[in-house]
Amino acid sequence: MPASIKKQPWKIDHFSTLDANQGQRVTLEVVEVYRNGKPSGTTTGPADWGPVVLMVSGQSLPAQSTFDEWATYLADKGAHVFIMNFQGFGGSTRPDVMDDPFNAKRDDLAKLRPSGTAGPPLVDDPYRYKRWLSDSDTEMAELWSVLNWLSTKETQKVNIIGYSAAAFLVGPSAMMWPQIVDRLFLGAPIFPPAGLGNASAAETFATAHPERFGFPLNIQSKHDTQKQFEDDQSIGAAPPGVASNWPTTLNPIWSGILTPTIGAPADEKAYDWGALVDGVLRYPTRLWWGWNEATVKTDTYLGDEIPVCIVYGESDSQAISRKTDSSGKLTIDPIIDAAWTMTPLHGGPPFSCTRLYDDIQGLNRKLMIRMPKTGHFMPWEHLNDVLFEYSWEWIDNGQIVDSSTASFKDGSFELDENTKKLSPVP
Repeated sequence: MPASIKKQPWKIDHFSTLDANQGQRVTLEVVEVYRNGKPSGTTTGPADWGPVVLMVSGQSLPAQSTFDEWATYLADKGAHVFIMNFQGFGGSTRPDVMDDPFNAKRDDLAKLRPSGTAGPPLVDDPYRYKRWLSDSDTEMAELWSVLNWLSTKETQKVNIIGYSAAAFLVGPSAMMWPQIVDRLFLGAPIFPPAGLGNASAAETFATAHPERFGFPLNIQSKHDTQKQFEDDQSIGAAPPGVASNWPTTLNPIWSGILTPTIGAPADEKAYDWGALVDGVLRYPTRLWWGWNEATVKTDTYLGDEIPVCIVYGESDSQAISRKTDSSGKLTIDPIIDAAWTMTPLHGGPPFSCTRLYDDIQGLNRKLMIRMPKTGHFMPWEHLNDVLFEYSWEWIDNGQIVDSSTASFKDGSFELDENTKKLSPVP
């Protein structure tokens, strides 16, 4: 980390709207990342800093693990960066229902022990809290509290970087609050064209599917994380680091996920629960709506008043749901292709970030870039430096410049790994 970079954790007061702790005063962790002194090219200090950036992480990882290196890069460029965690993540409040193993998804319980060993709670034990923990309304309220707090520190509009499933929140927030959001940068965004449209539909759907939403807590193991990397590798992604060292390369990544270098200390219960299996991640069951083809197509801000850049991996098997072959193995072919027809609205895949690009109605300020030999975990993969650079260029100037010095602010392009030039996607 450059010696001039400072990282300051903050605790933001928020009155919870979760059913599990309704009305309680809770705290939301925000980590401020900035240069200590004048960024390059400024004259007086903080008042002349570059763009304000809010970074929002995906479904299961604490935000610091996704953004620590990335935020450092942006701050060194002169950005004033803030990384936020929702309830249930990092140093933000964890509702009490997350601390009861009887509330963990039953299919996840075996992850707490080595293969073949048994122990309570058993799969037929009832949940003590029979509902998802957070949803679009509760997390948008938390996001608004953080944006309101940011307004006390900064007067300019906020640039938002959302990674993976953060798109469910930062996309609608940009559509809802265009007076606050300057530019939007989406890394590997999750987008379900047939996703749930509103709170009423989501409530009905979730109640009918207790196997997915009838509990508040999920558990992710190191093995789960390894499989996610390897699914992408099976369709062309390069392993992080030196290929011959995989999966040993996962060890420092997993350690960094469990023990962030900034902000709150490690989740001690996760280490306790997963003591026999190299620790586990605990994260809330989350129900999202309002981010689908219908809502995006009716929006008038994205790609126009709010420039949007999408960067995704060519071999991403999460942001782009893939077909399987006759043996059940993933293929590079997307489920959502020219022949795909809209299915009834539901709360899950198939996902397609390329369909998101098509659905954004703004014509002149939407850009999409495909990264070669890259999967869903771009912040840890071989072209992460390109990802960081592109995010800075977009939030600073609303365009991206490739190695030929050509600039891009709209259209769909792919990166040449060797020349670092961009060319139109065929």
